[in-house]
Amino acid sequence: MENVNQKYYIPLILKVGARTIEAGLAGQPESKIKIETNSEILNLKIHDTNSPDRSSRYSILSNSVNENDIKKLQSSTSFGSVRDIYQRDCFSYQWLYSLDSLYYNNSSIPLDSFEYNVKKILHRILYEVIENKLGIDPRYTTIILVKNDLFPKNINKILNDLLIMDFKVNSVTFLQESICNCIASGIKTAVVIDIGWEMTIITPIFDLRVLQSFIKTTKRASSEVHYKIIEKLLKENTDKGKHVSTGFNSIEDSIKKRGIGNLNVDEIVEELIIPVKTDLYDDDIDEKPIVELVSKLIHELPIDLRAPLSNNIIITGGLANYPGLKLKLIKKINSVCKSQGNLLNTLGSWTGASIYTNSILLKDSNIQIQSTVSENC
Repeated sequence: MENVNQKYYIPLILKVGARTIEAGLAGQPESKIKIETNSEILNLKIHDTNSPDRSSRYSILSNSVNENDIKKLQSSTSFGSVRDIYQRDCFSYQWLYSLDSLYYNNSSIPLDSFEYNVKKILHRILYEVIENKLGIDPRYTTIILVKNDLFPKNINKILNDLLIMDFKVNSVTFLQESICNCIASGIKTAVVIDIGWEMTIITPIFDLRVLQSFIKTTKRASSEVHYKIIEKLLKENTDKGKHVSTGFNSIEDSIKKRGIGNLNVDEIVEELIIPVKTDLYDDDIDEKPIVELVSKLIHELPIDLRAPLSNNIIITGGLANYPGLKLKLIKKINSVCKSQGNLLNTLGSWTGASIYTNSILLKDSNIQIQSTVSENC
């Protein structure tokens, strides 16, 4: 006989990235909500914390980020170098977090101050997503949080604390993006190339398990393209005595349009996949070409794993949607690695997490996942 006192919790999937947050209920084919954090953060409604129908757990919003200061930063044009522009974008929260926490320690804004503001912003976004847009009481949800393979520990802890302590969700389960992308491709073994905002992460997956010690990373990612475009625009227009717009959204639009003025964005993007020295990047260990790192990864694998992994290549991330980039990248990989790798289509990590949660999570005890309410996560 069914226990009438038994509580049922709604499985809610959140995918949190530096540039976007996706949300929806498990079992759906795609996320219901996608927020671009750089353009929507400051437009979120702040409810009245004194309202009698609101819990005190939302009082954190009463001391929100100073939006006027952020807007001044965003609209300012008194920046003379790429580094100045990067700092403007970073400290006006055009993206949620940086993978390199040392950057903040060396800047004018301390890391703890930046984390404090990120917590405020995340709280506002989570409230808007869970309660306003989905209309769900967070106390009756179990959260499946999808994150990349090198998700910052400090942001991980902020999210965990917010969801458990502030929103009072029942539980938080963490899933890795690379595994979810494999599930969304219908396979268990592959090399996943995630071209993210600040970093490209190359992850080998065998039987839905991350081979952690073989992961490769490079700074050749979306932000490098973004600020290389700014650098070229500044140089070109300074020589001609012209003013150039370096606004964050303006540059992102130029990437989508594949050009701005006389600048050919295709050429800059394609530099990401050339496995030789170029004048675009320094020869630092964290700026190696993607193809070179894929080749190195495959050759470092045990012999019996090389063929199954090199045969399945998944390319994902924001810049992966750039026209023609995936095909050029897989062609270079096959040429350098002397392989016949297949470019696999994926429905995306959010959909993979939805499939996993709906059909595997509660049924397959052989696949280990991390579920925690610990303060140390």
